Amino acid sequence: MVKNTLFVKFDHGCLDASSSDSLCISKKVNGVYNVIFDNASPRPAVGQKKLLTNNTFKFTTQYQVYFTQDYENDALINSATDPKDIDVGQVVEWQDNDISDAAKADIKVLSTDQAKSSFAVKNAPREFHVAVKASTGNSWSTIFVDPNEHMSGGTITLTPKNEYVLYWYNVADNEYIHEVFEADAFKFSFPPGDSNRTIRFGYATQDQPVDGSESPNFYIVD
Repeated sequence: MVKNTLFVKFDHGCLDASSSDSLCISKKVNGVYNVIFDNASPRPAVGQKKLLTNNTFKFTTQYQVYFTQDYENDALINSATDPKDIDVGQVVEWQDNDISDAAKADIKVLSTDQAKSSFAVKNAPREFHVAVKASTGNSWSTIFVDPNEHMSGGTITLTPKNEYVLYWYNVADNEYIHEVFEADAFKFSFPPGDSNRTIRFGYATQDQPVDGSESPNFYIVD
């Protein structure tokens, strides 16, 4: 398990205290970003984090899987089963109307290469969508819901990536499906061997806009 820490800082004057937009974070799983797993706003809703000049977000590579019956963009996620802990190289199975505890996957389920970065769900019912949670420190947040329909009894492979996006959106709930196009968001990852990353929202030269026409953007801080 890796404990990642993301620091997000704002240039002077770039945090609009009157804005109700949320700064949202999504993680790539199976090649897509489709769930907001953490967010904060200058004008937070009840239970939401307040966005400040300096912000810290923590999340880990510790995972759980569960099923949900619905997949709808811009909708809240409703769990149909309890989540089960899982790690890369492991598999859970749908049996007796429940998800089994995770066990090491044999090579027929996950190849040697897949077992280094993926986990699997066997015999997923056709009417369910597999979902993945990740630990965000003291709680768990959904990071992905499989949008696809599968033949009953198949095996679904799930591959979380060290790839994330930041973007602004008018949402105030984490357990919320939102399909994100990479071109519409700021992409980042954690460097090899480093679990910390700092990102600044502001101008090309910190705190110094060229003129009134320069819009603030996201920049990685070395």
